[in-house]
Amino acid sequence: MLFRSHSTYPNLNFQAFAVGDFFKAQRRVTMPGNDSLCDKPYEVYDFKETQSVCEFEGRRFMTELLGVAGWQMTPITMKRATNSVISFGVSHIVPHGVNLNRQLSTIPYPPDWFNSNPYWRYFHLWTDFVRRASYVNAHGRFAADVLLVNPMDSVWALYGSGIFDLGHGEYSFDYTGHQATLEKVDKVYYIAVHELQDSRMEYLTTDRYYLRKMKVKESGRLGYKDFEFKTVVLPYLVVLPLDVAEKILDFARKGGHVYSLGDLPNGSTDNGLKDSKMMAMMVELEKLPSFKKSNKGINGLLAENVAGLKPHIEFEQGKFEIIYQHRIIDGKDFFWLVNNTDESHGCVLKFNNIKGRASIWDCETGAIKDVGSRMIDGGEAVEVSFTPYQAYWLVFDPGKGVLDSSVEAELLKTVAKLDGVWNVRINTKDQPEPVADDQKMTIPCSFTQSKGVDKELCGWNEWGLDLFCGFVDYAKSFDFDKGDGRIILDLGKVNFTAEVWINGKKVGEKIWPPFEFDITDYVKNGSNKVFIRTGNTLYNTMRQYEGNKKSQLLLGWMELTDDEKKSGLFGPVTVKKKSIRSKE
Repeated sequence: MLFRSHSTYPNLNFQAFAVGDFFKAQRRVTMPGNDSLCDKPYEVYDFKETQSVCEFEGRRFMTELLGVAGWQMTPITMKRATNSVISFGVSHIVPHGVNLNRQLSTIPYPPDWFNSNPYWRYFHLWTDFVRRASYVNAHGRFAADVLLVNPMDSVWALYGSGIFDLGHGEYSFDYTGHQATLEKVDKVYYIAVHELQDSRMEYLTTDRYYLRKMKVKESGRLGYKDFEFKTVVLPYLVVLPLDVAEKILDFARKGGHVYSLGDLPNGSTDNGLKDSKMMAMMVELEKLPSFKKSNKGINGLLAENVAGLKPHIEFEQGKFEIIYQHRIIDGKDFFWLVNNTDESHGCVLKFNNIKGRASIWDCETGAIKDVGSRMIDGGEAVEVSFTPYQAYWLVFDPGKGVLDSSVEAELLKTVAKLDGVWNVRINTKDQPEPVADDQKMTIPCSFTQSKGVDKELCGWNEWGLDLFCGFVDYAKSFDFDKGDGRIILDLGKVNFTAEVWINGKKVGEKIWPPFEFDITDYVKNGSNKVFIRTGNTLYNTMRQYEGNKKSQLLLGWMELTDDEKKSGLFGPVTVKKKSIRSKE
C-alpha cells in the first residue's frame, strides 16, 4: 500500500511548538511531500528537507501545487511554479483543487483548476510538460556534495519540557526563557538554506539520523549510499549528540571541510549544556585547518573563495538569475536549467568536472536535440539561450564525443508585420462552461455578429469587454513570398492563451510565452489568412462579485499585477524567417 504525505511548517520553532519531528515524519511515508500554497513554489525553505529525505531514501517527492491560488491563476504562474519545484527535486506534482460548489456567492474556498477556466481545453500542454520534467527527477540522484546540518536538536533543547504543557495557548516563545537564542538558531539556518540555493550550490540538509548512518572516508568525504559530501555546514548550534559531533570532528580530521555560521555547541543531547566532552571536541575542531567560522554567512565564505563551496555551473558570459539542479542518472549528468524571468537570455555556461556530448531535452515538446560545446580547463562550456519562462534538461553523455560549438547558429529576421486593423469576433457557441448559474456575460452585439468588427490590437477592456471571460477570435489576410527557410508567426504579447490556424488548417496552441508558431507547412505564396483564438482567465468573471464579502477569497490569495488583469492579443504580430548561419 502506498502512503503519501504532505506537510508544511513555517519554521523550526513552530515545528517544536507543534511537537513534531519533520524528518522523522517524512521518513515514515513511501511518498514524502509538502504543501505548496500560493507563491510557496518559489520558496526553497519549504522544500529542502523533504527533498533531502526523498534523496536519502530513494523515494518520489510529491508536492500539492498552487493551492489557494484561485481561479485568477495564469498559465504563466503554472509554468513558473513548475519550473521552480522541478529544480527542488519534485517528481510527483498534484494540482491543488477543492470545492465542487460553483455558486460564486456562496463558495467558501477558491478552486484552482476547473474546466470553466479558458485555459482548460489546453491543459494538456501543462500536464505534458509536468510529466516529462518530473519523470527525470524520479530517476538517479541529486548531485549534492555539500551537507547542511539541521539544528532541530538545539531547538528542542531550548524549548524544554514546557512544550508539552497543553495550557501554553498560542504559539509563543515566552515560556521558554530562550526566545532570543531560539530566534537566532532559526534565522541563521533559514538564511543558510537560501544563500546556498542562491549561490547555486548543490546541497542537502540532514538530521542526526542520517549523520549517524554516514561513513567518514579516508579521502575526506562523508559517504551515504551513492552520496559523497566534501563539505559540512554547521548553522548556529547549542547542542548535538556526542556521536554526531565525533563524526563531524573525524570528518574534519581527514580533510573534510567544516564551516560554522555561528557558535559551536557547548552541550550535548546526552549530558545537557556545558558538556565537557562536547566542549573538548569543539576546541579541537576549531584548531583544524579544514575548519573555518564565518560571521557573515555563506556569502561571506564565498567572498573568501573558500575550498569546498563551488557551484557545479558558472557563467562564462551573459549572467542572469538562472535556477538549476544537477542530477546523475545512469552515468549521465542532467542539469535542469530555468529562466523564470519575462525576458529572453543568451549565455555561455561552464559545467565543472563534466565531459561528454551535450543535448537539450525539451519537456514542452518531448524533443531531444544535440548541441555543440567545447572543452575548457576543468569542464565543458555550452552556449545556451532561453525564451521567457523557459526550462529544459541539458544532458551530458560521457559515452559520446562533444560536437563542435562553432558550426552554426539560428538567425530570425522579420519579413512581414501584421499591424493595423484585424477582424474581431466572439463565437458564443464555442466558449468555456459558465462558472456558476449566476454568471453574467455582457457582450456588445457587434462582436457576436457573423461579420465581426474591425479593431486594432489592444486590451479587451478598451472594447467594453471588462467582465468577459472566454475566447475572442482575430482574423487577418496577408501577402507573402514564401521562399526558403522556416517561417515563424510571432504573436508578440498575449494574455493568456492562443490557438492559431493558417489558411483554415490548425497550426498549434500555446498557453505561455513565447507565442511563436512554425507555419512553414501552412503558408503559401501570395495571399494567406491567419485566424487566432485567444483566451483569458476567470479574473474578469470574478470582478462581477467584487462587492461580495467573500470576493477576496474568491479571487484567491495570489494578487495579479495590473498587466495580468488585462486580456487580449496585444502583438506586435510578425512573420519571421529562420535561417542558419555559421558562427564566427
